[in-house]
Parts: sequence; C-alpha cells; structure tokens
Amino acid sequence: VYFLWAFSIARSIHIEMPLLPLAACFVLTAICSMLPIAPSGLGTRDVALLTLLAPFGVQPEEAVALAMLMFASIVLSCPLGGYYWLTAKHRSNPKIQHENLLEKNAPFNS
Repeated sequence: VYFLWAFSIARSIHIEMPLLPLAACFVLTAICSMLPIAPSGLGTRDVALLTLLAPFGVQPEEAVALAMLMFASIVLSCPLGGYYWLTAKHRSNPKIQHENLLEKNAPFNS
C-alpha cells in the first residue's frame, strides 16, 4: 500500500516512473532515513531519494517534492489514528475494559 501511495503521489507531480524501480528507491530511502543523523530522517530521506531518482531523469526539485509530500502525508495521517484511539467506544466501556483485564490476568485467576 505504501508503494502504491508513493506511486500515486509521484504521478500527481508528473514523475513518470515504473512502480518497481520507484518501490526499490523507497526501500533504500527508508533504510537511509533510519540512520540517526537527523530527526525523522529529514534531509537524509531527501538526499537519498534525490540521488536514487536522478538516473531515472527525475529533476532534483521533483524528488525533494516527492520526499516532502510522502513525509507530510504520513505525519498528517497520524492524528487520525490518535483521534480514533482516544475516542473509540471500547475505551470508554468499563465492562469491556474489565473483561480485557481478566483475560490478561488469566493465569493468576486460577
């Protein structure tokens, strides 16, 4: 799903590249962004994507735009999950919470 999302964002900013090479570039970019150089891989992700997409004829500004849009889409989607977690009905139902607590402590209940 992540690679299809990257592919659709790339197409939206007119980066014409096959899915498989783009997915390979994003895998290598993800590895580079895990290096403890910058917070959230900012900068390292951009340079890695810029370097990896250059042989495919992608302009530097397009590569940086793709990196920033992917990062922004991930960061902006996180509050949706947080909101769901905070407001989900199962969190406010004491009976379900009690049953979950009993299940977690099952070895101690016997």
